[in-house]
Amino acid sequence: MDYNEILSQLDNLYNTGRMEDAGAFLEEQYALAVSSGEPEIALGILNEQIGYYRVTTQYEKALVVISDIH
Repeated sequence: MDYNEILSQLDNLYNTGRMEDAGAFLEEQYALAVSSGEPEIALGILNEQIGYYRVTTQYEKALVVISDIH
């Protein structure tokens, strides 16, 4: 996995107003990072998810993501 490519794709979703797709994309990429054994990328994606949930006022989901950080 390439973290910079993930961020580029995420930026594209944001720039085209596809916020809901961005949330689903982050969830998918996090699952892929975990299943691929790439904890550094998974942690970066969790950070992006926290920001996404903060901006979209999904605070409960942000708390769930935070609890995933060990």
